[in-house]
Amino acid sequence: MISYFLSFLTVYILGLPRWFVWPFYGILLLLGFWNFYRLMRNNYIAAKTEEKALEIFQFLVRRGFYVISDIVGEQVKTEKEAWRAKDLYITHINSIKHEAERITISVKPSQCGLYINTQLCRRILGSIIYVADRNNVFVWIDAEKKKDRKDVFYMAVFLKSRRCDHFGVALQANHSDAGKFLKKYMKFDIPVRLVKGAYTDGDLQQDGLINENFVDLMERYYDPILESSKFKNIALGTHDEALINIGILWKIVKEFQFLYGVNSVLAENLLSRRMRVAIYVPWGKESGAYLYRRFREGIRFKTFFLFLRNLWSGYRFRRRLARF
Repeated sequence: MISYFLSFLTVYILGLPRWFVWPFYGILLLLGFWNFYRLMRNNYIAAKTEEKALEIFQFLVRRGFYVISDIVGEQVKTEKEAWRAKDLYITHINSIKHEAERITISVKPSQCGLYINTQLCRRILGSIIYVADRNNVFVWIDAEKKKDRKDVFYMAVFLKSRRCDHFGVALQANHSDAGKFLKKYMKFDIPVRLVKGAYTDGDLQQDGLINENFVDLMERYYDPILESSKFKNIALGTHDEALINIGILWKIVKEFQFLYGVNSVLAENLLSRRMRVAIYVPWGKESGAYLYRRFREGIRFKTFFLFLRNLWSGYRFRRRLARF
């Protein structure tokens, strides 16, 4: 619409030739893309530096939220990058250990070199979780790709055998066999974070089937005699209000987890009902892969309105943060 108006103004009113006008259209288009990218980055990535991220953590904690710190940049390609990621995480653990009760961290095995060498990943991930365990900092192992699940399970069992207790694992409902892995994690009393799955490699693609499997996974924790669950180590990583309400009704969920910049209205509503709510806060410079996943989710027809609402609520949140 804007391009038609500019064409009418410049070509028909001012009488300028089209070849003279088109470069300006290109510049305007590039500026539009750049501003949209900045808007997305500011909405979904909390900060570029640890110092700024810690300020946002404090703001969220004072509002009553828990925080899951996520250092973006999971696609490491060399062993040197993987060891550098380990040093960054250990430094970060030392920065947040005084707030260990309210702030946890998220680690992706791919950041620890899983796609380079499995043994390398085990060593680096083990080092991070060992240091976190000593400082009472909880770690969520966020591996969501189907091909990673077996490796992550064996690493989790190995860590459990080393008496590391301050860690849990993400489990995706878009895989029909997720129940098999859930049963194993429950056997070893390893906390689980249930998510729908941000990647497209699951054999369940329709929302209805994924939701049905999600409910089935939650039901495995429910004890109809106790009318709750004896396992108090399950977290729900979803913004689906219907699934959240089931978790509340069954009294099985320890923590409800929301992505930074997504459905903050619902998160604050749960907080007002005295639920334990954690905000998953990504920060760092290598944000391309993470932003691409959020963009791909947002432009779907079913979620586009929520995507726009998230951008608006994120803008309001940043204005409140600026006054902090």
